[in-house]
Amino acid sequence: LDGFEYRFENGTSGTPASEPEYFRFYKSVPLLEQYRRFWNLYPQFQLKNLLEIGVWDGASLAFWNDLLKPERHIGIDYLPQKSSPYFEAFVKTRGLQDRIRTFWQTNQADRPRLREIASSNFDGPLDLVLDDGSHMYAQTRASFETLFPLLREGGFDIVHTDFLFVFAHALRSLRPLEFLLSPLPLGGQYLVLARKRASPGPAPACARRAPAH
Repeated sequence: LDGFEYRFENGTSGTPASEPEYFRFYKSVPLLEQYRRFWNLYPQFQLKNLLEIGVWDGASLAFWNDLLKPERHIGIDYLPQKSSPYFEAFVKTRGLQDRIRTFWQTNQADRPRLREIASSNFDGPLDLVLDDGSHMYAQTRASFETLFPLLREGGFDIVHTDFLFVFAHALRSLRPLEFLLSPLPLGGQYLVLARKRASPGPAPACARRAPAH
């Protein structure tokens, strides 16, 4: 993609840092297809501030930055490491030193830390949150409840999750929301798409039940 190579990986085996010659990209083709179809529904979406949870070695940061081109892009990850040399080369080559930043050893369930990062790194509300982090219910709900109020009206919080049926129940307790439950053809994995409305609306009547495993 514009001079940088991405190699699809299954699971999370191996060391987090990329090899010098390419990014190790922990996103599946069906997942990216879901995203493509979703963004085609919103061709006029204005994206200035993007916060991403779960960035591994920086591959997803680079990928989404190239495709979505936010003015400010912050990535956090729980891993005790630093940005890979390949990612640093990406940032330098693209001239993104003042527009993209990573925070390692950051727990997405640390609500005060998330608020601190958001307030000190963004000039204005968030437009988009991408969460492909822990995939754990408590941590994911904590970051959602912390960051969703920081979205602008019309902004999105998109969560890649394995626990749709439980998490959708949590979403119903939060307003204002509209959400789309989008099952992935991966057996029990979902995208939960939550959009902040301009004014409160009725809670969804029910969530779509997850397919039997």
